[in-house]
Amino acid sequence: MQISNYYGVILLQKKQFPFYVFLFSIYPALALLATNIAEVDIRVVSRPLFASLILASLLFVITRLILKNWQQGALITTVILVFFFSYGHVYNFVRQISFALARHRYLIPIYVILFGILLWYTSKKVKDVQGIVIVMNIVSIALLIFPVYRIISFTISNAYQEQSISEKSDLVQLTPPSSLPDVYYIILDEYTRNDALQQDMYFDNSAFTNELEEMGFYIADCSMSNYGYTLASLTSALNMDYLQNLNVEDGDNPWVLLKQSQTRRQLEEIGYRTVAFETGYDWSKLEDADILLRSNSGLNYLQTIYPFELIFLRTTALLIPINLDLRILKAGDTAGNTIRPLEFTYHINNVKYLLKELPNVPTIVGPKFVFVHILVPHRSYIFDPEGNIQTDPGLYEGPDWTAINYEYLRKGYTESIQFINNQMLEIIKLILERSETTPIIIMQGDHGLRDDNRNQILNTYYFPGQDYSDLYPNITPVNSFRIVFNKYYKTDYPILDDQSFAGYTLEPIYETAPACIP
Repeated sequence: MQISNYYGVILLQKKQFPFYVFLFSIYPALALLATNIAEVDIRVVSRPLFASLILASLLFVITRLILKNWQQGALITTVILVFFFSYGHVYNFVRQISFALARHRYLIPIYVILFGILLWYTSKKVKDVQGIVIVMNIVSIALLIFPVYRIISFTISNAYQEQSISEKSDLVQLTPPSSLPDVYYIILDEYTRNDALQQDMYFDNSAFTNELEEMGFYIADCSMSNYGYTLASLTSALNMDYLQNLNVEDGDNPWVLLKQSQTRRQLEEIGYRTVAFETGYDWSKLEDADILLRSNSGLNYLQTIYPFELIFLRTTALLIPINLDLRILKAGDTAGNTIRPLEFTYHINNVKYLLKELPNVPTIVGPKFVFVHILVPHRSYIFDPEGNIQTDPGLYEGPDWTAINYEYLRKGYTESIQFINNQMLEIIKLILERSETTPIIIMQGDHGLRDDNRNQILNTYYFPGQDYSDLYPNITPVNSFRIVFNKYYKTDYPILDDQSFAGYTLEPIYETAPACIP
């Protein structure tokens, strides 16, 4: 009986170990990941989780040494963690209610007072610490159930869908030509067409398209995207059909069709290797590409702050020094040096890496399907025409990191257009020079910029032999690869009606493209 009581005491003590400290510390990062699981690679949570555990452990040890009690130290540590991880959420909530009240000089004193009161109450008034430990352990486990379930179920579902699609054998067989050309699909995110640029931004972009024509490109002057948002546009184009015809079942993730697209699988069937770049969005990153080029490999990983990590930091009390850093940036660099806003370091590095490495792709041995999604001229408007980093915060401190007003929008967007124009002209020249076999290049916007011109896009083609008899001014992306495969791989795809859909609806805003002046 005494032995039984002894082991009962030991078991009770184990149950009362305050492991909830560590579970509470990892909850904010896991909850944020669960909310954004469709947008990011699950691995981006590793450093926030590790840092959160280290913070909790250090605080736990320090409070234990001061209070001489594990349970009391755990409770005080949890109070500190709650205040630390909630500050950014509260600040952003207040900012939505009243921009004038969202000031650190108001919120910090309130937080300090509340923290002091709760700290005093916890250390002086709470007597049944052991009972609280049991409750807190149970609560912390319950708190993690939903985000962990969401992350695991999404990951398993995605893996199953990708495998299911990749194993399908109902592909139209391509007949390879005697010499396989590299196929480039280059997306310039949010790049609108010339007449929309002139109408919305008073910007004449004809010099760029004229130079492309001199290089041998066909410009579809009246082209529109099939959808007004990126995921639908790319999925439709790479699967050569409209979303409502792609048999996406309820519960499926449509971006799986983008990653395992019909275009990609057909080309791989006849010996192509897929080459892709890091995009910044998990749903458009071809993780299983034969060659995935990324800017954050090796030592660069340690120097890179991912967008997810920055969002996480901004939900904590670290928002205070981050905002202070931005105020310093607003004042300008007195030495005249280029300033890199912290929020956009990953984007800047990724774009520069992509533009540097893209001209080297032709040197990769063998036929290649090259998928390139460049987040320029898409907001935020970080690059000036020469590729320097913009320092005026008016270009990126509006909602969702866009410009604060129309004048800034016009400046930021058109300067981003000029930057990517200069880059792409040089890159395309190098691709053509370095390719052993004349490549096929499709370069287009996924959607336009704003309002009535949201679906108007840049849409350009470069074909070996420059026979563009099958192309036409109002072609939409859904027909791009249908024409390429019919022309060079002896398929017999029918050309679909060119339709454009608004937003997330399935109601076409245009049955056919409206009249425009080529």
